[in-house]
Amino acid sequence: MKKAFQPRDPNSPDFQEELTTLRAKYSQLEAEAAQLRLQTPAFDEELKDVKSKLRVITSKFATVRKERDKLKTENQSLQEEVMQLQVNMRQMVPGLQNTSASFPVLTELAAATEQFYKCDCQDFFFETLSPELTIEGVVYFFRTVFGGAQEQVNAYFAPVERELKRTCGLDSLDGPIMNVLRKSCQATWKKLHPRSLQSAPVVRQVQQTLKLSEPEASLSRFVEKLGEIYFCYYVSDPPVASEVCGIGEKVEFNPMKHEAMDGFLRAGDPCYVLLPYCVRNGELFFKASVLHVEYEFPA
Repeated sequence: MKKAFQPRDPNSPDFQEELTTLRAKYSQLEAEAAQLRLQTPAFDEELKDVKSKLRVITSKFATVRKERDKLKTENQSLQEEVMQLQVNMRQMVPGLQNTSASFPVLTELAAATEQFYKCDCQDFFFETLSPELTIEGVVYFFRTVFGGAQEQVNAYFAPVERELKRTCGLDSLDGPIMNVLRKSCQATWKKLHPRSLQSAPVVRQVQQTLKLSEPEASLSRFVEKLGEIYFCYYVSDPPVASEVCGIGEKVEFNPMKHEAMDGFLRAGDPCYVLLPYCVRNGELFFKASVLHVEYEFPA
């Protein structure tokens, strides 16, 4: 049987050539291994240095994070102190915006006035007043209601202002004293405004003269809503003035100052003022609502 493996002749040229190649590769691998053994200590030193630097960076990062959290806490505390100081300072400065969080800001007060004029007053005009009254009766109604509400709100604050003037020997409270009083009232205005107005006398005066078919409860709600707006006008800083004395005046329509209660009006058309305009700091805050002098009431 022929052998599966036969040893090669070590003296053959092919064997000698292959042996030389293997020896060369072995020498090359030994050289590379020696080079790596020389480089290993340097790598170990570099790795130790990197680990040391990383520990330092990590330690510094933790310290910075603690300082950041501490500064954030201190900053929050300082912000709260600054806000409180601003509120305290603004209470002594005239003409600034209202400061109480619960009190309506200027835009909210304007929106409340617009809703009352264009919803409550117009609904009352079309559903009750115009079917039952003439222009004289409508003017009397609005003049009585607006004038009565404004008079009661003013009368609510009058004793305090009178005593302060007498105690301090002042002719006027305009300035820091009045600013502080207004902003103090803003903080509790929801508790105060129901005390400033009694709707019953106004409703009774209206019904004694006009004898409207509208239930007294509905009239009372109308007067109370107006009284709330007038209370906010009074304690707003600066206050808003409603020109009640102008109700019933005959004027020429000016689209910059007037809104038509009903119908289309052109500039210069004669009309009656039904809902008063409001001013703040001498500037128009809200337009008056007017009605053409030849407006035809339902028969």
